Amino acid sequence: MNTTINILTSRLVDILSANNPSVYLYGSIVLKDFKPGWSDVDIICLADTEIGLLQANQLIDLRQQLTEETNTDYFRSYHGKSYLHQK
Repeated sequence: MNTTINILTSRLVDILSANNPSVYLYGSIVLKDFKPGWSDVDIICLADTEIGLLQANQLIDLRQQLTEETNTDYFRSYHGKSYLHQK
């Protein structure tokens, strides 16, 4: 699971590099209560600037793309949200 978290975080930062992203895990994975096949992996990504349409589409497709690239179903467990930092 740690490998998939690192892969996903790296790809999120790559896609959102121009927006100064911060990526956080929360929920059962952090509380060490994750149950494969039952739990999801919750991720929140904060950005300093609004993302563009291309970035939004890349984020929408990311979970499926990573599932196909890595030949693992772990990425199907990921559930993410993205917010703009409030200044």
